[in-house]
Amino acid sequence: YYYFFLFLYRQVEALSWDRDGDMLAIMNDKSTAVTLWEFTSKTATKLDSGMSGKEKPTFILWSHISPVLAIGYDTGNLLLYNQLTFATCFDVIYFKEIYAVQDFKTYLSSICINESLSKVLLIGDNHISTNYDGRLVAASTRSGTLHLFLTKMPMLGAAYRNTIAILSSLNEITLFREGEKVGIRHVCEIEYLSTVNAMHLNENYAVAKLDNRAQLQKDGHLYYYSLADERYVNEYRHVAGITSLYPEPEGITLCFFDALLNAYIYSPVDNEPVKIPSINSTAHLKSCLWENFSVDRDTFVVCNSDTIHVYLVSKNQIENVSLAKIGITNIPYGHIPLMLCKGIVHCQTQNGRIGSILLESHRTDMVFEGKSPKTVSILWMHAWRICEYTKIHEHWNKFAITATKNGEVDLAIKIFKQIDAVGIVWSLEEIQYIEEKNLLNGYLALLLGNFDVAEKLFLQSTKPREALDMRRDLLHWDKALNLAKRLAEEEVPMISKEYAQQLEFIFVFKYKLVLEHNNMCNSGIARMSIRTGDIRKGIEIAASIEGRAVKRDCATILEQIKQYSDAAYLYELGHFYDRAAAVSLKAKNCKVFFSFVAYKNARDYDNLVRLLLEHLNKPEEAVCIVRESRSVEGARLVAKFFTKLGDQDSAIQFLVLSQCQQEAFHLAETEQKMDIFADAVEDDGTVDVFLQLADYYAKNMNSQKAGFFYYKAGQYSKALDYLLTNGEDTKAISTAIACVVEARNPDLNSHMIDYLLGEIDGIPKNPKFLFKYYISMKMYREAAKTAVVIATEEQANGSYRTAHKLLFGMYQELQNERIKVPFEVQNNLMLLHSYLIIKSLVKRGEHMKAARMLIRVAGSISHFPAHVVSILTTTVIECTKAGLKQSAFKFAVELLKDCNRKSIDEKYRKKIEAVVRKSDKLPDPEELKTCCPYCDNPTEESILVCASCKNLIPYCIVTGLHLVTNDFTTCPSCGFPGFYSELKRLKDEQEGCPMCGEELSDLKLVDDVKQFLMNDQKNRQ
Repeated sequence: YYYFFLFLYRQVEALSWDRDGDMLAIMNDKSTAVTLWEFTSKTATKLDSGMSGKEKPTFILWSHISPVLAIGYDTGNLLLYNQLTFATCFDVIYFKEIYAVQDFKTYLSSICINESLSKVLLIGDNHISTNYDGRLVAASTRSGTLHLFLTKMPMLGAAYRNTIAILSSLNEITLFREGEKVGIRHVCEIEYLSTVNAMHLNENYAVAKLDNRAQLQKDGHLYYYSLADERYVNEYRHVAGITSLYPEPEGITLCFFDALLNAYIYSPVDNEPVKIPSINSTAHLKSCLWENFSVDRDTFVVCNSDTIHVYLVSKNQIENVSLAKIGITNIPYGHIPLMLCKGIVHCQTQNGRIGSILLESHRTDMVFEGKSPKTVSILWMHAWRICEYTKIHEHWNKFAITATKNGEVDLAIKIFKQIDAVGIVWSLEEIQYIEEKNLLNGYLALLLGNFDVAEKLFLQSTKPREALDMRRDLLHWDKALNLAKRLAEEEVPMISKEYAQQLEFIFVFKYKLVLEHNNMCNSGIARMSIRTGDIRKGIEIAASIEGRAVKRDCATILEQIKQYSDAAYLYELGHFYDRAAAVSLKAKNCKVFFSFVAYKNARDYDNLVRLLLEHLNKPEEAVCIVRESRSVEGARLVAKFFTKLGDQDSAIQFLVLSQCQQEAFHLAETEQKMDIFADAVEDDGTVDVFLQLADYYAKNMNSQKAGFFYYKAGQYSKALDYLLTNGEDTKAISTAIACVVEARNPDLNSHMIDYLLGEIDGIPKNPKFLFKYYISMKMYREAAKTAVVIATEEQANGSYRTAHKLLFGMYQELQNERIKVPFEVQNNLMLLHSYLIIKSLVKRGEHMKAARMLIRVAGSISHFPAHVVSILTTTVIECTKAGLKQSAFKFAVELLKDCNRKSIDEKYRKKIEAVVRKSDKLPDPEELKTCCPYCDNPTEESILVCASCKNLIPYCIVTGLHLVTNDFTTCPSCGFPGFYSELKRLKDEQEGCPMCGEELSDLKLVDDVKQFLMNDQKNRQ
């Protein structure tokens, strides 16, 4: 130990060492100077402030980072002394007292100022200090005790789905469930051994970051790790370091921020990040929240310190992911966003509670009634209501395009019908039932004019040739030519010719010359290939080139090198028949030629096929003969020929045709061509072959085909088990129905009905399958009930012709089986037919009859829920034209009710309101009466029930009016009755039957109407 004594002759008030430990500053009692003692030289110097002699130092402290000594005086002055420069660095004199407070009666020992808290901390015992953010305060006492105080909790929180986790104390986390609204009750509580700095949650795990820091890889790698498989399932490498990740709840899409302060949306499906547009702010983005509500799940927000920016991820079927900014919302002071649900941002506040902010983009006062239980369709329904409300054509058009982009074909058809876009509706109806995604989206992109996207989708589909046809139809000849070279080389000459004609038409002779030059080059290649010995290639090129000259030239060369058969083939292709015959005679196989003629005349197909394959080299003709004659030996020869060529598909087909089914099966199994074999033996296979196929497909998990071939093999129970595992697959259920019908097994019947009704898997199947089952089983009464259910559903969807066709078919089926037709089937068919003939009546100018049919339909308007307003509007208009003012007034009042008023077309609104305002309330003129065919009592012509005899009177299928005996006939095809005069007029105008659509021929008046009516009554319930 080393001791050194320095005598100062005064009491020492304070000591302070500099940062290096070389200089000691000493403050003495009642002295105006500060003594500086240097340890190395053991010398002391006096530091005089040069101020007034009355000022005494009260405080000294060396800086921890520089050689500067701070000296405070009792007058409020502060002196900064730099040891290196020996000069005063800074001098502050406070002349005016701003604020004063006395918290201690005797002694104030330490003061601490914290800018983060905006507070001054005082202590009267010893010393006080805070950390940088003011959350921790340390106070020491003279007894040596140190106390630590927490002024406020760190604002740490995280959210997963509808659960929010916040740090409620230094070692405690509190969970809140937004959906259950349980208040401050803890869902779960756990203690950690250290301070929690951050928290992240998923469905099963909560990860806390404690003292050790976690950091993403700086090289920008992004990995997807499967907890179930315990391995990486996807990897993406970004151009910059990734700083933070924000995954989508219940999804695979995520948002990430990188070191360049950019934000991106990434999905492993596309493997291509989409950059979030700039927010025009200097503040850096701090977090991202995804919407937890399933309807708005493609919505997310990015936040900086004071603003929330709302974006929508647009994922349509045709184009890639795109982002749309839909709003901005300010963040209140002291709020940290944690979770987004139903357009509400839930935030952690400084007091440890949960606050909420409604996004400006989600503020709406509109209330939509009659929402579908399918939540995804709610947005489309909202858009439809908005367009109906605004009645702006541009809105409808934008709505239709968006629906088309998203692959909602049925909805797009409905919207385009609303705006009278007939051409697009027809085009969409043609592709409506295409199941392949890429092919359907390709057609949709074509309709929208996105030709490059359409080409890409067509090429990815099972019909890449559609891309070529599209470019060809659009006259994009250069692109069509490139596609033809890849997809269909046989089309290159024709496209080149058409391209050349177009270029010639627009005077671009240079390119036309190039195309014609290419054709000339191909002709030369064909000739040179033959001369160099590649005869097969030369013949193929010559055959593919348009024009006779190249075929003649190549045939001449073949004739010179004594390839007479090939020469004759090209002469025949070029229509040089005389030369072809001469070359055939030149060949030294005249015997073969005469044998061919003899075999053909004798219909000896086996030898004929052998000659064509072995001597005449005409496999195409041999194939045609085998297919027409079904020759077993010929098929075996053709199969052998194709096997040598490597054409396994054709070889399998002809092996089956030659009844070598086991050989075909083994070849198909070896070459993975079992579908070719299955198609070939579908109708001609044996039970053993069917069982082999069924076992093969069962082993390869193709339950539909396994069930089909078990059915073909007669194992109905096993077939049904496989077929009913395919959901609502139409082909599988149709096969299952055929299987049950053929089996005639009560247990299988019961099992099939339980499956269709959903009692097995809890999912009721489409009623059309149950209808088909009842028809196949000849259970016509049950089928009739099911037909009514299906027709009602079609009517509710506005598909009136489909419903009419279904009920008409059921009516005919029941009559053919001599089963009474239920009244519900008759009545629904009558209403639908009355509705469908209105258009033709109006077209012919028969407004009175049209009005009567509309009154009939409007009286049962509940059967037409999809077109209530349009039907009532037409009824008012036609009744007005026919002079039925009272009926027009009645339906106009119904139309102007609150439930219908908003949907009235604007061009008819004033007319309808005028009908109500100006009604003179006079009764309608009396309806014309005609005789009831049963009792001859006069009955209103549009009434179908006689008031006297109470019989149901048949109606005319042309006018909808009840029939009379002196003008009575029936349709020759469907047997439905009508006025002879009306049906004859339709026949003269070459129109079909309004009921069945068939041609009206051989019309005759019914002589015995009473007998017809008697038979009709027997067929009705």
